[in-house]
Amino acid sequence: MAGLVRRPIHLLVALVLFGVLVAIEGLVDGGFVRNTVGDVVVVIFLYALLRAVAPCSPPPAAAAVLALAFAIEAIQALDLIDRLGIQRSRLIDVVLGSTFTWGDLVAYTIGVAVALGAERGASLLRLRSASGSGDSRTC
Repeated sequence: MAGLVRRPIHLLVALVLFGVLVAIEGLVDGGFVRNTVGDVVVVIFLYALLRAVAPCSPPPAAAAVLALAFAIEAIQALDLIDRLGIQRSRLIDVVLGSTFTWGDLVAYTIGVAVALGAERGASLLRLRSASGSGDSRTC
């Protein structure tokens, strides 16, 4: 596993977010948290997971995750699961969703923006601490 993980901190973030997603799925029964916050968190999770294992920089990783999320939403909009005769199951519904909504696309976009913002913020903090300007004795 150590050879597969390029960025351990991203893997840690992905694992924490996976726990959050499991909690949302198991404890929240619909509504804003499950339907919108869950969509935001899932793309941040996918972004962190991709960054943990893939040799890609933040913008391509974010684009790939957003493209995947939009593709899954397109599958829902086109009702491809039913058209292809794939038997619905709880796993299919959790992974691919069940109904298209424009709000999901907005949530996915917000999630990617949050992931990129967090990545940028972490990068700035690393630069600041490496340059010594993060010294607590300075303003």
